[in-house]
Amino acid sequence: MNGNPNSEILISYAYLKALDNYFDVAAATQWADLAKYGNEKSYTVNMVWALIHAQQAIDSDWCEVYKLTDRVRENKELVQDMKEEAIAIIFEYMDLYQDNC
Repeated sequence: MNGNPNSEILISYAYLKALDNYFDVAAATQWADLAKYGNEKSYTVNMVWALIHAQQAIDSDWCEVYKLTDRVRENKELVQDMKEEAIAIIFEYMDLYQDNC
């Protein structure tokens, strides 16, 4: 990532918080929101933000789980700062939720 260093730290922390207890990502979403606010153009920040929010939506709306990451994929205004291999791995999994829309 080549954006705001504070945002990069915040999104990393948010991701770790989400991994700490993926059944309760409320705190992680707050940290992710702060990170995204500080670096709205980073593909990586947006993708991790979407993954964390998708984890929160998993209990209520599987279509939204898909849409959260798909919006990142479709947003051509984001600065591409994530490896293509990582993107492919993410969408290989997240696209499984598309059938719920």
